[in-house]
Amino acid sequence: MIRILRVFRVFRVFKLVQYVGEAGLLVTAVRAGLRKITVFLFVVITSVIFLGSLMYVVEGGTSGFRARPRRPARRVLRWPLGGRIPVAGLSN
Repeated sequence: MIRILRVFRVFRVFKLVQYVGEAGLLVTAVRAGLRKITVFLFVVITSVIFLGSLMYVVEGGTSGFRARPRRPARRVLRWPLGGRIPVAGLSN
């Protein structure tokens, strides 16, 4: 109960009290359409997985990427330096 009062105090500070009714309306609308939202997300995720798998098979099953890069640290260091490899050591 005290937490709820603290949240309302934050709303008052930021002058958000005028939107509390609309937030309740939004929560009610989401609860009413929760089943439709769940079905929609399930269809979208299933479609992405299916179409991605289909595209993988159609393209021949090769992605062009290796399971482990040859020298990831060197490539990561070379990219921001414009392709130059930093050399550690003291210069006189």
